[in-house]
Amino acid sequence: MASTGGPKAEFHDPRRQGLLQALKDALPTDTISPTVWACVWLSDIDDLVNLIVQAQVLPPAFIIGFFESVESSARVVPYI
Repeated sequence: MASTGGPKAEFHDPRRQGLLQALKDALPTDTISPTVWACVWLSDIDDLVNLIVQAQVLPPAFIIGFFESVESSARVVPYI
């Protein structure tokens, strides 16, 4: 039987999986970059809930712009 604790615990949490699916459903297909998606997977649950609420009421372009801004300003991905 696989362990439910440790560094991979977030990936097996049914609540987190449901919230991530809700975020995916709230936005157009393939609008979350792999880098942002990885960060969202590991985000705080309460922050994830708030993000989903925003994604459900704001225009998708606003949320996508927010993701791009965070990714760029935090320099998560180096400039090429």
